[in-house]
Amino acid sequence: MSRWLHRAAWGLPLALLFLLLISEPAGAQERCLVCHQLRGLVLTLPSGEKLPATVDRTAYEASAHGEVPCTDCHGDRPSPHPKTTYNSLGEYRVGLAQTCGDCHQEAEGAWEQSVHGKAVAGGQTAALCSDCHQPHGTVEPSLVALFTPTCGSCHQVVIDSYLKSVHGQAVAQGKTDAATCVDCHSREQKAHTLQAGREAGSPSSQKEIPLTCGRCHPKPLASYESTFHGRDWRLGVRGEEPTCIDCHGSFGIQPAHGPETSMTVDRLSSICGRCHQGTTVSFAQGWPGHEEPSPNHFPLAYYTERFLIYLTAGAMAFGILHVELDLLRWWVDRRRGRTK
Repeated sequence: MSRWLHRAAWGLPLALLFLLLISEPAGAQERCLVCHQLRGLVLTLPSGEKLPATVDRTAYEASAHGEVPCTDCHGDRPSPHPKTTYNSLGEYRVGLAQTCGDCHQEAEGAWEQSVHGKAVAGGQTAALCSDCHQPHGTVEPSLVALFTPTCGSCHQVVIDSYLKSVHGQAVAQGKTDAATCVDCHSREQKAHTLQAGREAGSPSSQKEIPLTCGRCHPKPLASYESTFHGRDWRLGVRGEEPTCIDCHGSFGIQPAHGPETSMTVDRLSSICGRCHQGTTVSFAQGWPGHEEPSPNHFPLAYYTERFLIYLTAGAMAFGILHVELDLLRWWVDRRRGRTK
């Protein structure tokens, strides 16, 4: 009797496992999760790299793919699974991205034209779907969660600088209207269409950056366009005119009057010196920036400008009055001559 009970104790779990394995396709996720919810499950690829194979059931069921059968992405893989066709983790990531494209064709097409897609097409390592989206977990990551572990895996120096900037600090405080990577590197403000600053037409290129910054800072853009630099930029005279990032920086932008701003006299003199050879501190002190002079900001320039405006207007008014009086004198003399 005890031997029968011992065999039943072993046989019941095996029977339940067998029923799960031969159940209908509707229970495919459950069949897969029998093994893939085990902690520490990994697949060793021919390259020796380890591919984590554990799936968090709770996160998976709450994700956008929670109702998608496993076989839709991984194919019908009987147990035990056949040998993988991927030799390395890099090949697996590319193959997974191609699988994502079967359902997300629009996103795949946009990504292929991005800086990341072009890099992968050229045989380089760059961000793929699984780097930003976890197929078995949260599909839409938060901004901060996306920047620090994801973008930072390749652009750590940039992310460190950004997180200290006025934009990064605003995002860390939960402000969703502050500039992020997609605001400056994507015309559509989407992660699938990111462009490098060196690409022609990129929102962060030298030619486009004033318009990009101007989306959030329209008043500084308007005042910049009124300066000599802004006029050169609009006319495209040389294509090397100073823009926002030359004076304010790019990833690590600080408030104009902040403690680490580049808008100090000493730093400005070196910035101006890139184009104006022999620039001194005095030269930088005489530049009012793209903020209009006022009684409080560069009062000497403000009152000098007003004096020249009034002087010019007065000279023109006197000239016009002189001409009109002369015409009046001519008309009066002509009338008197006729009456005689």
